[in-house]
Amino acid sequence: MKRDRLRSIYNDRIQETREAIRKRSHLINTISLLRLFSLAAVVYFIILGIRNDHPLFYPAALLTGIFFLWLVVRHNRQNDSRKILRELESLNETELACLDHRFHDLPGGELHADRAHPWSHDLDIFGKGSLYQYMNRTATLQGSELLAGALTTEPENPGEIRLRQEIIKDLADQIDFRQDFTARARLIRESEDDLDDLSGWLSGRSYITSNRWLFPLALGVTAISVAIIILGIIDPANFKFLLPLLFFNWAVLSPFFVRTNRYQEALSRKHALLEGYAALLKIVAGATFAHPALKEQQVRAAEGQHEVKRLSKLLNLFDQRLNMLLGLVFNSLFLFDFIMLHLLERWKLQHREQIMQWIGLTARMDAQISLAGFAFNHPDFVYPRLDGE
Repeated sequence: MKRDRLRSIYNDRIQETREAIRKRSHLINTISLLRLFSLAAVVYFIILGIRNDHPLFYPAALLTGIFFLWLVVRHNRQNDSRKILRELESLNETELACLDHRFHDLPGGELHADRAHPWSHDLDIFGKGSLYQYMNRTATLQGSELLAGALTTEPENPGEIRLRQEIIKDLADQIDFRQDFTARARLIRESEDDLDDLSGWLSGRSYITSNRWLFPLALGVTAISVAIIILGIIDPANFKFLLPLLFFNWAVLSPFFVRTNRYQEALSRKHALLEGYAALLKIVAGATFAHPALKEQQVRAAEGQHEVKRLSKLLNLFDQRLNMLLGLVFNSLFLFDFIMLHLLERWKLQHREQIMQWIGLTARMDAQISLAGFAFNHPDFVYPRLDGE
């Protein structure tokens, strides 16, 4: 495959992506208008119901409100899809630039450079104009480190070299999979402390584990609150029973409040990070591989995607306590903190050994994709043949 053929491939993908972005943007604008009109319709039906004292307007307002919420969800999904398309466009533009050796504005991996290393400095593995800068397409911090390690660490035996070659050959021609994975990984916003915070949470303990009575108490309080609310709807006078319940709930919550806040500090805003990793695991699980090692990674990704996604949802729900109004209501009525801590600790007990392995799997795939992309862009390069063990 000559360079002209490669340019044609990347140019075609850029044009296809731009057309998809144009169509997606048009759809998003249409949804935005419908969302505005539906919200106005909700207000209009409510006003008509109040003015005319006609009950039929309220079901119309409810149905229109449901349609509005559906449009909000639809808008968010389409917007996320457009972000991925824009990353795909940028990725193919980068590939075109690298074919013309215009890559000096890409990360050079200086953080991985080690002057004490026996040969990486002499061979310009890292830095401006380096091999790492030319081939690196990693989008995760761990993936970047693994790629740097692959370029500076000697394989232990010929079998390891053969395995790496076979995996790269399998991935090299899977351009759709490689670019889908990288584009989605680029949307993950992670800092160097994120995984350390997650590891700290996995190795720590919560007060909920030594105070197991708090979770049954929260369930009982929730049942009582729901019952009072239902009775209050039937007869508003019954809402008075909520007041002593609220005092009781906060009397129980107060001694644990500082420890709950400290617990959340390690997890705050991590749901988006884990949602991104769950999406990467889903992409790996849905791919088609030929090599047994990649198929094994695929099986593990399929096992992990749902659990990482579930943890992301739990953390997103837990973060709602940061909203002062929601946190006040949820804790006042349901002892929300105790319920969420129990669910998070139960998840941790079941999967603390696997989650970092699942995240590590995405990092390894991230590094392998960079090596496979290099092989795809240089089809004339040979895979050295090894004799003996």
